[in-house]
Amino acid sequence: MDKIVYQHLWDHPTTYQPQVAQFQRELTFLGNPQRFPFVNDWQYATPLRIYANLDNFEAPQNVFFQGYLPDELLLPQLNRGFGLCWSVDTPDQEERKYSRLNASYKLSTYLAAGMPVIANADISAANLIKDHQLGFLAESLNEVNDLVQNCTPADYQQMAQRVHDYGYLLRNGYVFKRILGEVVEKLLTV
Repeated sequence: MDKIVYQHLWDHPTTYQPQVAQFQRELTFLGNPQRFPFVNDWQYATPLRIYANLDNFEAPQNVFFQGYLPDELLLPQLNRGFGLCWSVDTPDQEERKYSRLNASYKLSTYLAAGMPVIANADISAANLIKDHQLGFLAESLNEVNDLVQNCTPADYQQMAQRVHDYGYLLRNGYVFKRILGEVVEKLLTV
């Protein structure tokens, strides 16, 4: 029997209790533009809010730099639009390859805050996003823009309610408890 337990998502323990996110045609991205350079070339109709620990950032058109916020101040800001889980490979770093393998804390943050997501179609948690209808998967940033621009308020609110309900699990340590249970079960299985 296989004795490996996979962690597909991180918990995001917090006492913050979000409201259901509100429909807005915008994206939020948590990440440094130096590590995620697609932010520097943003040329889409959908506005992008970026939160990063930078002293100075020359934001391109339609990108709104929000700076760094600690978790207790950040989570309430994530109450509208979509959280973007996106990466691209660069000559210095295989970020996209990494996102196919790792459990993204960024994804957990968005979901814990109640924010629907849009992610690379091949992100490690793609099946989780798809199976629980927590957002959209996309092949390109053009497709990301189209998904946001074509999403209806009614579709968004249904998705936001599912994310709100799923986020409860992440805010309350469900992932760790589930993994611990799986580990114990595998250890006890002969």
